[in-house]
Amino acid sequence: MYIPKASKYDPDNLGHFGKFGGRYVPETLMPALLELDKSYQ
Repeated sequence: MYIPKASKYDPDNLGHFGKFGGRYVPETLMPALLELDKSYQ
C-alpha cells in the first residue's frame, strides 16, 4: 500500500495550514467544529 510522505502544505495536528495558521472553515461552523474536536480529544 502506498502511503504518501507528509508535506509542508499539509495541516498540522491542530488543523492549521502554514506558518500563519488558520483553518479553511467558515466562521459560522467554528463553534460546532471546536465542540467536535473537544469530544474527539
